[in-house]
Amino acid sequence: MRLELREEARLDQPLQHVWRLLRDVGQLSALLPGVTNLKTVAEDREYVAALADRVGPFKLELELRVEVEQIEEPRLLKARVTGVDGKGQNRIKGVLTAELISEGGGTRLDLAGDFEILGRLVSLGATPIRRRANERFSEFVQHIKTKLVEVRGTG
Repeated sequence: MRLELREEARLDQPLQHVWRLLRDVGQLSALLPGVTNLKTVAEDREYVAALADRVGPFKLELELRVEVEQIEEPRLLKARVTGVDGKGQNRIKGVLTAELISEGGGTRLDLAGDFEILGRLVSLGATPIRRRANERFSEFVQHIKTKLVEVRGTG
């Protein structure tokens, strides 16, 4: 099953501040819903992490690998994401892109995900999977907004 996600956010921070947050893997991973145990495999290029979530009756636990494919400082990050559960019954693979555009003293963040989901999870059908993925994508953007406000308040 193919899953496309899109989220746009207007951030009241200069582009450089947003870029710093996107490049701070430790802080960024804490903002990703359900992601834990992030480990660096190759600095600035490859990471592994665990993803846990519930989609309908399925408890999903994936081992993720994130490989950064493209960096165009300070405006574009593109990463290949793959994941598999411990039993090999569910898999995900795809590309996640974050693009920053300077707009009127702030920054527009365009997030895009293009994924293929394989395995038992697909038996739920597209609607609940898309709904949950969109919720999580939106939560991630909200966490970014909150973190930037916190940073501005202390910086």
